[in-house]
Order: sequence, then structure tokens, then C-alpha cells
Amino acid sequence: MLYKQIAPIDRTTTTGLLTQDGGKYQVVADGKTYNVLTAAVTHFSANIGDSVSIILPTGKDASFGALDAVIPSK
Repeated sequence: MLYKQIAPIDRTTTTGLLTQDGGKYQVVADGKTYNVLTAAVTHFSANIGDSVSIILPTGKDASFGALDAVIPSK
């Protein structure tokens, strides 16, 4: 089955804390928990407790976020 993207949707970027629950990586941001792909976490060499930015669809309720970057600690 193929899917075609007709038009890109509006996106917003937010920051949160990377956590792990039951072997799944999650980001807690804005009082909500978003799942992120393990492959993205390993690609960015992120660790539990890191501050990260994720991309979310604007105006929609999402359960997954796209990991965008690891924010360096000061």
C-alpha cells in the first residue's frame, strides 16, 4: 500500500525531556508525553534525561513526535 502526501501540514517545534518507559522512548513536553522512534534517539546519540526538541503537527492531538535535535546542556 502506498501513501501520498497531498500537502505538508503546519508544524510546531517544542522542547521536552527524554524519558524511557517499558523500553519505549518518550518525550515529556508541555504536560504531555509523546512517543519517539528508537532509531531517532540512537541517531542523535541522545540519553535519558537530555533536553530535546520535537516536531509536532499544529492544532492536532498527536501521540508521536519527530525528534529534531538534542539541546546541549550548559
